[in-house]
Amino acid sequence: MTGGILGGALLLFTPAKYFELLVPALIGLATVMFIFGKSLQRAFGRLLGGGEHPKLCAALIFGAGTYGGYFGAGLGVIMMAILGATNLNEMRINNAFKNVLNVAANVAANALFISFSMISWHETLIMILGTTVGGFAGGKLVKILPTQAVRLTICCSGVVMTGIYVHRYWL
Repeated sequence: MTGGILGGALLLFTPAKYFELLVPALIGLATVMFIFGKSLQRAFGRLLGGGEHPKLCAALIFGAGTYGGYFGAGLGVIMMAILGATNLNEMRINNAFKNVLNVAANVAANALFISFSMISWHETLIMILGTTVGGFAGGKLVKILPTQAVRLTICCSGVVMTGIYVHRYWL
């Protein structure tokens, strides 16, 4: 939640140009982290002497929360990449934990935006409805879909989102 507040504050008080330059790179980095999550986990294990890295995970989650408060698109991919690289939980557990973390970062940032009267309520209500429906449907689907199908979907989504934002902000 602290990261979400920090990210929201950065969004409110920094020029839009920084936003445009950072977003494609952050989504691309998150996608690469997710794709190579198991390799990163092994590398962290060799460097830090173990398979799980709770302190590293907490620090990276704080950074991801900051990103989420600043922008949010691709936050799920970032969180999944961090969780996959720093702990030994199966993907379905990481996915549930990712959802809780995403909600915490977004609620904190949105509380800040509300306090600064920066919310466009009509669009927000539509997004809340879509997110709620998608969250429940995704929760049901992840229980029945094969893990590889879920991984492939996340990887493809990350690559497509990176391409969209590179085109939008860099070209």
